[in-house]
Amino acid sequence: MLNQPLSKLIIFSLMITSASLVGTRHSKTKKSEPIKKYSPKKDDTSHLGSILAKQTKDLTFEQAAQAKEYHTKEKNQEMIIKCAQRMLAVGGDQELMRTARMELADLFLQKGEYKDAEKYALEYHKYYPGADEAKKASYIAIRSNYLSKLSSDRDQEKTRTTVKLAKEFLTTYKDDTEYTKQINEMLDDCYKSLIRSELNVIETQLNNYHYTHNEASLSAAGKRLSFLKETLLPHAPATEKKISSIEKEIEKLQKKPMPTDDTKKESSSEETTKQDIILAYDSSPQRTYFSRVKDCFYEDNDTFFA
Repeated sequence: MLNQPLSKLIIFSLMITSASLVGTRHSKTKKSEPIKKYSPKKDDTSHLGSILAKQTKDLTFEQAAQAKEYHTKEKNQEMIIKCAQRMLAVGGDQELMRTARMELADLFLQKGEYKDAEKYALEYHKYYPGADEAKKASYIAIRSNYLSKLSSDRDQEKTRTTVKLAKEFLTTYKDDTEYTKQINEMLDDCYKSLIRSELNVIETQLNNYHYTHNEASLSAAGKRLSFLKETLLPHAPATEKKISSIEKEIEKLQKKPMPTDDTKKESSSEETTKQDIILAYDSSPQRTYFSRVKDCFYEDNDTFFA
């Protein structure tokens, strides 16, 4: 047996060693901390580069607005249009949507895409009739219809729509000094186009009478000319000379007796009558081949009615 002092010394040594081991183990051991998993926000608009890398159809309203602002600085019209359309598609801040509609109407007019320009201009006027730019939207709608109207020998729907919108503008904005002059010029040209369209029909009726001697065709031409004088001539007095020449020819034909079998054989007299009708319709300064080709692209009503 160990003596008592030695046993106490051994026990004391073991206690110190044990404490030292426990202390060392505790100092090297850290408490476990929860691991935070990073998950980016779905609507994170803080990084412009990531926004521009996306397809427009995947952008949120805020992202589309930021992208549009960037492309506006870069003067990239195509991307401005795409971003503005995306903003309207998903919806968001009303003021940003208002300006986007105006931008779309303006940009499509500049690009010559008149159907879309008219669409957004009319939408703007519908949703924001009291806005300061409602007047500009009305002008864009008028201009879009005017620039897309067809020549007088084709459908005149756009011409009539231009007249309707122009008259509404002049009634609504009586004190306007910004657009009124241009609108009056477009309105005058539209009335000339409508009159010229009517004269095209009258010419066809007169030619039909010349070849068939059908009194109904001559009567129809006379009635159409009377209607034209009553409804359209007051809006375009510069066309009076042309209309008057056609009217005289119709009156001459109405007073002329119906041709008999003998007179039908007189080809020279027949040809003279035919030429009278054609010259009455086309009594403007000599229209060359090139001027007729030009009319296929741009119809010059001022020269026609001179």
